[in-house]
Amino acid sequence: MMRRAATCLALFCLSANVLLAASETEKGIHWIHDWEQAVRAAKKQNKLIIADLYTNWCTWCRVMDVHTYGDPSVIEELGPKYVWLRLNAETEEDGRAAQRRFRVAGYPATLVVEPEEGLYEKTSGFLTAEQFREAISRHRRSLQSVIELRARVRNEPESVEAKLELATRYMERRHYQEAEKLYRALIEANSVKQLDQSYFSLAVSLAQQGREGQALESLVNLQNRFPKSDLLPHAMAFQGEIHLNLGNRDEAIRIWREYLSRFPSHAMAERITVRLKRIESS
Repeated sequence: MMRRAATCLALFCLSANVLLAASETEKGIHWIHDWEQAVRAAKKQNKLIIADLYTNWCTWCRVMDVHTYGDPSVIEELGPKYVWLRLNAETEEDGRAAQRRFRVAGYPATLVVEPEEGLYEKTSGFLTAEQFREAISRHRRSLQSVIELRARVRNEPESVEAKLELATRYMERRHYQEAEKLYRALIEANSVKQLDQSYFSLAVSLAQQGREGQALESLVNLQNRFPKSDLLPHAMAFQGEIHLNLGNRDEAIRIWREYLSRFPSHAMAERITVRLKRIESS
């Protein structure tokens, strides 16, 4: 009986400590639970968003809530510098949308989000207070470099170099819509030495958005305007891939046969030869 009573007392004290720490966390960090509200606040205050995505079944989410978000160093050092967003990735619509948008596969998930274009950095899993501060600092630096480059493009609209670099950064971050805008602007300006690269990259950005028809148009434009481009074999290989994904089997076969005839030593030739054999034998 005494042992049972002691166990109950210990559990009670533990629960009390958890509730107290959680209460202090809420006092220390002002959590917003609405995506649009957080974005508006971040834009108004010129801050980045720290988003915490969690689930009801995630034990480490609760541990992180108490021991990381409740840590005085996190509250004091980071609290005033960010807009804080907390979303349930399973029970809240904004949370489910964020899970899809940011490709979250593990919890707790910590994101640092730039509110204007939704650029983000992400870490999955439990973080101690020290690890959390380090991750946020690292993510902030990474985002800041893109934000500064974007500002340069806006301040120097004639800078081709800055636009190309920013478009590349967007592609690396799978921010395909913004990359598309920059590649179209570069093509319209017609002033880039590597204009064929802009056509090819535009095609990739369009295909990644599910706009395969427009991607094919960009690849055809590349072929017509730059028939001697080093990117021509890549363009033909990519064309065949798109047609195959669209169900245009015969057209994919035709393009890949022509590709192998013209570029038998190209880096992708062996792979496409294998794929062609599989397609034709099926």
